[in-house]
Amino acid sequence: MALFNPFRRVYSADELSTFRFLQKNQLFKELSHDELSYFLPFIYLREYRAEEVLYFRNDLAQALYIVKSGTVSISIDIRGNFELLDTKRTYQYVGETCLFPNARRLVHAIVGNTNAELYVIPQANLVEILERKPEIKAKMMDALATEYHIFMRDLFDAYRNNEGFLDLSVAYKNV
Repeated sequence: MALFNPFRRVYSADELSTFRFLQKNQLFKELSHDELSYFLPFIYLREYRAEEVLYFRNDLAQALYIVKSGTVSISIDIRGNFELLDTKRTYQYVGETCLFPNARRLVHAIVGNTNAELYVIPQANLVEILERKPEIKAKMMDALATEYHIFMRDLFDAYRNNEGFLDLSVAYKNV
């Protein structure tokens, strides 16, 4: 039986609820409560109106968003038309490019056809935590690398299944 530690931080019911929510998100699922507590002062719950723009492609990446309720559409523009790539739902994140310095958005992110609640973590605060806590950065970057690996696997599968419809060499022009 573990001994009671009177110096261990005790978290409120609201804080524990936030931790449980965050741990259902891929980027945060491996973080302990103590590690998640560093984010608490910088997580802002914001309500967005239906079809409100979070960001456009080429905007500077200034925040990470986690969907609490509603949806966020991820799209690209092709010859003036938006093409839907994905729809993010509860517990999913958008705006992960803010994890990279001086990054610009690669896609558009727009709230779906109903209002949405999103947790917002400003890039400046996120970067500060990751610079001061390398163990948190390692866990989050590992989660991001796993997500990117899955994305690449799915991209290559789609390419094979569509008999080379896409010119994937373009994807490697900056490698």
